[in-house]
Amino acid sequence: MQPGIALVELAVRTGRPAEALERLAHLPAISQFAVYALDARRAEGEALIALGRRADGEVQLKAVEADAAALGVAPAGWRVSLALARLFDATGRDAEARAARADARRLLEKVAAGLTGAPDLLRGFQASPPYREASIP
Repeated sequence: MQPGIALVELAVRTGRPAEALERLAHLPAISQFAVYALDARRAEGEALIALGRRADGEVQLKAVEADAAALGVAPAGWRVSLALARLFDATGRDAEARAARADARRLLEKVAAGLTGAPDLLRGFQASPPYREASIP
């Protein structure tokens, strides 16, 4: 499951959103894997945005955000919050972008708080791309 989602994400990140949607269509039934489904649905939202279907992509991302919060899945939550922040930045919605990054930062800091007994791991986590992106003012 994860390798398939990774290929979808790679297609989105490398400017091939149509391929990302095609790959999603061929993933096995992911609804039984709720945590993985969140990431797949987020990638779908990002692909829709990249295809110029911003409204559809935003609706998808907001649904994923709500589901990640309901399930308490912090990693999916910060990833979708950062995807929303990028969308809001691209559409000139600065206040919403800052709020989305703050949501991501809150989730990341919650995880970081559990790493205080492992200083090297904590430093690595705080140096990660999502943590840095969430720290943009």
